[in-house]
Amino acid sequence: MSTGVSFLWDRDGVNGGPSSIWVVLNWLSIPDNYVRWQGGFPEQSRASLCEEILEILHSIGIEHRCRSGTFSRSARYLESSFNWTVDTTPNAHVLLVIQVQIHRLIRLYHSAVEFLRHNPSGLAQALAFCPYWDELDPILGPFHQPAREAIVDIGTGATGESNTESTNST
Repeated sequence: MSTGVSFLWDRDGVNGGPSSIWVVLNWLSIPDNYVRWQGGFPEQSRASLCEEILEILHSIGIEHRCRSGTFSRSARYLESSFNWTVDTTPNAHVLLVIQVQIHRLIRLYHSAVEFLRHNPSGLAQALAFCPYWDELDPILGPFHQPAREAIVDIGTGATGESNTESTNST
């Protein structure tokens, strides 16, 4: 396979297996992994956490994420656009791209939360630009409770301020 081939993160599963993005979502859903990602365990770098994800990708046959040359174009873009210094050691580019994918998922979720804060009835629109809401909300939601207080409760349609009806009669 050519190193210039681009593989979509949500469509690269091998033999019907999970895609790269589902591996990342599953990894984030493991207890404490999001806390680890946010720096809750100072002895671990994000690069070492990305190595964990890369090992999972290897184990399920997603090898194209493991070729350093595959992402050199993306790495050059990140260097020039965000002034990031990209390590040139083996797998450095793919580790950087895994970080970018996690940041993208978190940013999509935060955008949906902000949208819903201002448009509590706009759940369908929020889901359109955060297609992984159902997976991310249980992971990220507890860390963003103040921002979620006015969000429509998906199950009941009630706002987060109160999930019970008033018992006052007038």
